[in-house]
This record gives sequence, structure tokens and C-alpha cells, in this order.
Amino acid sequence: MLKKWREKVEFGFVPASNYDELWNEITRVCHEISQKYLPTVMNCINEVRRTLAILRKLNLNITIKIPEDIRKWLTNRIIEYVSSIVFFDTSEKEALEKAKQAANSAAHTLFRDMYEIWFFLNICFLLAPISSSVSVIRIHRKGLQLKKKIPPNCWFEINFKYVNLFLEAPRYISWDTYDEFLIAQKIKRAPRPDIMIYITEQPLEDILDESRDPPIKPPNGIIEIKCFNGWWKKSAVKNQIKKYMRLCKNIVIASRVDAPTEFYGVKVFPNIDFNVDNLGKLIKHVFNNLGVFHEQ
Repeated sequence: MLKKWREKVEFGFVPASNYDELWNEITRVCHEISQKYLPTVMNCINEVRRTLAILRKLNLNITIKIPEDIRKWLTNRIIEYVSSIVFFDTSEKEALEKAKQAANSAAHTLFRDMYEIWFFLNICFLLAPISSSVSVIRIHRKGLQLKKKIPPNCWFEINFKYVNLFLEAPRYISWDTYDEFLIAQKIKRAPRPDIMIYITEQPLEDILDESRDPPIKPPNGIIEIKCFNGWWKKSAVKNQIKKYMRLCKNIVIASRVDAPTEFYGVKVFPNIDFNVDNLGKLIKHVFNNLGVFHEQ
């Protein structure tokens, strides 16, 4: 990473004076931010591991990568992200400030990604006991879309219906022709809800639909996950939900923290944190609305 940093110096992207010292200061900032967020991220990853252990006792086939050395993983990922930021014509003071902002942003993103994995795994935990069959559960979408298809991360057969779940989809797909490239670009720009749900009569193999813009079949339900305090105050979230509503009207927001119970007409489930009972109330509401199972 220091080599890449020096290359940026050579091309005039970062201040040339004392760049080794500047890089040392930036890595120090990254280590400080990593240490600050380490307990929170570590707790989240331990919750993921706990859920994985339970799911594997249910003989579910799950593909997932969990870092062994959390401290090293968190620090390296933050440094990697910060080193990718280009500091155009900034002073050393400004470069350090940008590095601090980027490091905090990276830590938030890494925590959010892990929390979404915990959330998704616990949906699987709640659905598995009432399913007659379950597919392989693939947490990471890397490699899933290489054949110009957008398949689900997993599906569950419940009451003669298939519940197809997508985590952070659609992702960028491969292409060979110019027409396929145009479709791939539309998918790259498409809204990407945290979780999309499709209810079908057979396992869903692909949601790509070139006749639409964005080129995906509309989901039956969307779950958007919010992790941090004050998310409901941000105009970007409002715009995000508006985009999702063009795809699907059946949307709920899962808030890890305390939050208003409604956001521009969308039902919010606050205070989910790592409480499976609270998450279960959300799942019951969503799948009752989708007609998968009903109130007893």
C-alpha cells in the first residue's frame, strides 16, 4: 500500500513533501479508528459466528467467509480503503483530515456489512424450521452473477411456495457484447436494497429482465436495514426509499437502533439490535403480508 501511495506522490495526487512521514501519520490514524470500533465490530462478528453455529446444527449448507483475526482484518481493510482515496492538491493537514473521515466511513461500512450478514442469517434461522427444503445459503454474491444471471442467495420452500432471498443485489454482471454492456451498466446503477424477497412457484434462477429499467423483475418485498443513530434525518435515505418504492410497495425498514415507527409511509421496526425476538416480529409481519404464512 505504501508503494501505491508513493505512486500517487509521483503523479502529483498527494503532497510530495515528507510523504513517508505523512503516510506514517495516516496509518496511525487508521489504527486509532480501528481500535475505536474494534469492540463493536468484534461483538457483531461474534454474533454472526453464534448464528452460524446454530444454523450448521440444523444441517444447513452455508458458504461464508468470516475473518479469524478481527483486529488485523479491521485495521487492514481501513488502511486499504484510505489508501485508495486520492488527495488532490491538499495540504498535509487536509490529507490527514480526509484520511480520518475515510477511516471512520470504512469502519461504519464494515460494521454495517457484518450486521446485514447477521440479520440475513437470522432470517434463515427463522425460516429453516418451517421449510420443507432449503437451498445452499450463499452469503457473498461474488461469483454468483458471472453467467449473466442474477440468482438468489438462497431459497426456502414453505407451504408449496418458494421464498427467494437476495442480499445486497443486484450486483454488476459480466458481459461480452455491447448490448450486454449497456444492460450491465443499467444494473450497476440500479437500486440495491439490503434484502429483496421474491415469492414464486418454483425456485427462482434469475431476476434479470432486459425489458425493464432497471432491468430486474420487481420483488414482492424489500427489507432495508439501518444501523446508526439519526438515519431518519438524512435526505439521502428519503431519496433511497423513494427509489425502492418504484420497484416495490411492500417495504419495511429494520432499525438496529431506536427510531420513529414510520418513515414517509414505510413501517419501521426499531430497536432490533441483536435481538432475534424483535427480528422475528418483523419477519412475521413481512411474510404474513406476502401470504407465505398467516397468524395462528
